[in-house]
Amino acid sequence: MEAVNEAPIDTGTLRRSGTVTEAPQENTVYVSFNTPYARRQHEDLTLNHPRGGKAKYLEDPFKRNAKKVERLAAQRVKAALDRKE
Repeated sequence: MEAVNEAPIDTGTLRRSGTVTEAPQENTVYVSFNTPYARRQHEDLTLNHPRGGKAKYLEDPFKRNAKKVERLAAQRVKAALDRKE
């Protein structure tokens, strides 16, 4: 997962907390990090990450893959509409 590879490294806890949860009934995929400091690490552009990683570790991969996400969503919508016909 790109977000895990871009998350800041200190002890590795943040990266290990990264998960992907699929909710097929909602046509939804959740990418999340479960540490008390995940949000600050993502949002605070002033933090230094000497061991690697960076801020915006969720947002940047999502933006890079936006066209792919749109394509997949369109395919699912089309498939759902085809089933209803």
